[in-house]
Amino acid sequence: MHDFMLKRFLPYYRPYRVLFLVDMGCALLLALADLVFPAATGRVIDVVVPAGDMGRLARFALALLLLYAVRAGLEYIVGFYGHVLGVNIQRDLRRNIFKHLQTMDIRFFDDTKTGQIMARIMNDLFDLAEISHHLPEDVLVAVIRLVGSLVVMLLIDWRLALVVFAIIPVMALFSSTFRDKFRRAFKQNKETMAAINERIEESISGVRVVRAFGNEVFESRRFDEGNEEFRRSRVRSVKHIGVFSSGVGLLSNWGLVIVLAGGGYAAIKGAISPGSYLAFTLYVSRFFQPLDILVRSMEMFQEGAAGFRRFLEIMDTEPSIFDSADAVALRDVRGTVCFSDVGFRYGDGRARVLHRVNITVAAGETVAIVGPSGAGKTTLCSLIPRFYEIEEGAITIDGLDIRRATLDSLRMSVGLVQQDVFLFSGTVR
Repeated sequence: MHDFMLKRFLPYYRPYRVLFLVDMGCALLLALADLVFPAATGRVIDVVVPAGDMGRLARFALALLLLYAVRAGLEYIVGFYGHVLGVNIQRDLRRNIFKHLQTMDIRFFDDTKTGQIMARIMNDLFDLAEISHHLPEDVLVAVIRLVGSLVVMLLIDWRLALVVFAIIPVMALFSSTFRDKFRRAFKQNKETMAAINERIEESISGVRVVRAFGNEVFESRRFDEGNEEFRRSRVRSVKHIGVFSSGVGLLSNWGLVIVLAGGGYAAIKGAISPGSYLAFTLYVSRFFQPLDILVRSMEMFQEGAAGFRRFLEIMDTEPSIFDSADAVALRDVRGTVCFSDVGFRYGDGRARVLHRVNITVAAGETVAIVGPSGAGKTTLCSLIPRFYEIEEGAITIDGLDIRRATLDSLRMSVGLVQQDVFLFSGTVR
């Protein structure tokens, strides 16, 4: 499943290949720069200090100062342009999902709450923007630090290195127990947040109805229920994160203590120099830091996967109403509308709204359809521009079945005055 989602997500990097390569290149240099200081420290303690060479010490210090000045520049590039990359991908994701929503038929919006859609467009895509640049950077930096520290530690003392490596399988096993927990927790977090957005959207959109019927207390109670459910969901996920982080930290610190004791014993026995002992200890901390980053990256990936999965649920939902292969544009419309044995219902298993309806309205003729609420008057009108697809019969305009007309030309030829007035934001200028 994750491989499938990666294949769907990676193309969003394609327009920003150069930016991505610059970001990754600078992240690579950052990781390499962090491997220099422990080696330099060991060299100074074992060689420079015993020799009393002040000039060489000054040159070491100057070189490290310049190195960290360059590192600061690299960190700026990674921090700024990495976020630019994430924001660009977020914009593209949001543009694609919005364009796709414009193609969806009315039935989709009948069945999907606005708050749910807003949560996927805003909250989920914000998380994806952060992950799109942080995750590749963090994984690259962690791998370089991990491999680099591993090689240097083996060169310094392979026996101590093997002691450190023995902790890795334990940490990997511990981390694997949280994979499904994180996936379920982050998925529930996003669903409960979407439910809150849904409640807010309904309450604000229907505020006049709420006030008219004095339902403020009821609406507040409904919101509190959703808010409390989100709190419980977040507490569960934070609990998993807390146990996970503390467990990884404990294993890392135990590794440092073991190295401190083992390396100290080797230094006392003369098997390792004081400088190598210090350098090895510093590399151990460099070694465990990327392990912590990698396991946190797993947590980040699970959260991003939950958001991208919800994004794909909408993108993979195909509109049920679309132009047929032989669709033609309506031209020179006179306006004769004919319903022939039309039947319709709002979804499978629901009651039939229209059954064998036959109406003919000649061009230029005015017809009023009268009936009680729920009789199907609005439904009848909604079928002409194909807001919904009929189940039986046919509707023609000037003798052409509306299912053979292109949607754009059909809807441009039909004038509607809605029951509910909706004002879009903007100006008439």
